[in-house]
Amino acid sequence: MRRKQYGFSLIELMVVIVLVTVVAALSIRISREVLAKSDVVTQAVTLKGMINQAKGFAMMNGVPVLFEYGDGSIRAQADFDHDSSFGDDSREAVLGTWNGSGVTPIDLGFKRVKFNYTNTINHWSGFQDDTGNFLNDEFVITPLGHIKSPTGSHGPLQGAMFLENEDGFLAAVYLSPLGDIKTAIKESASSDWSWND
Repeated sequence: MRRKQYGFSLIELMVVIVLVTVVAALSIRISREVLAKSDVVTQAVTLKGMINQAKGFAMMNGVPVLFEYGDGSIRAQADFDHDSSFGDDSREAVLGTWNGSGVTPIDLGFKRVKFNYTNTINHWSGFQDDTGNFLNDEFVITPLGHIKSPTGSHGPLQGAMFLENEDGFLAAVYLSPLGDIKTAIKESASSDWSWND
């Protein structure tokens, strides 16, 4: 008489182990891609929020605000006395810290993300082509919330700030001449920009 066996055979256990390993490997890869993309998107949304804060300050106080960025930091300075000298008084520190003689930039704390200066982006409407970085990584937000060149020689201005992480994911924060702020992401150099808002 043959006894009834309880449990699993070695082959059944090996099949289950292989299936669990494959599922785990796929989920690790997918979660790594999601986390890589979220780094750059989070920083772009943070940057957009800081621009909105500077824009709100300019409009609420009726003063122009100079916004500067680069090397993982940003600074926004107002010009209350309208002498085209931004940040020469403690009350003119919008984003950054007054140090007695000027405004010290805020370190954005980028860990895996950096500013990228080689990209361009097409306007979300499809009617304008190839908007690049702002000249000298700076722009002025007028008391009406419009964007212009710090020298004032170019009139209304549009541009974008580009961020890139170590995995090649890109994000852009685009500003229109009227002060509209939009963000976009790009998963690789060969893919198209995807507008988020």
